[in-house]
Amino acid sequence: MHDPVLFLAKQDRRFARSIGMERVLHPRRHIPASPLIVLLEQLPMRERLLYQGVTVDRELGYRGSRRFPSAEALLKWLKPGDGESPERSWRDREFSQRLTREDLVRACAREPDPLAIEAYARRFPLYR
Repeated sequence: MHDPVLFLAKQDRRFARSIGMERVLHPRRHIPASPLIVLLEQLPMRERLLYQGVTVDRELGYRGSRRFPSAEALLKWLKPGDGESPERSWRDREFSQRLTREDLVRACAREPDPLAIEAYARRFPLYR
């Protein structure tokens, strides 16, 4: 036998396509992307926790100034995972400079242990 729920779901999709409503029923999600997000995603979580008191400002490609307890907390603000991304209104869209670990160290209130950063840099080289 046919599953009535599956039948109705298929009909609903066909109807939505026929009247051009597919975009309304299935909106595209914004996937945040910036040089800072690219850098933070390349770092392992333990290394992100080493960077304390990170201030996001023009040097990292964002307007205004905002301080986070760690680079891990910063990444969670940049990419919260629920579809809503507050970073969109703060981001400087013209900023395209590639960021490095040194840029992140300069943005920290307290400099992380250089030996630990060097060890992570050897074990996990940035691949982009």
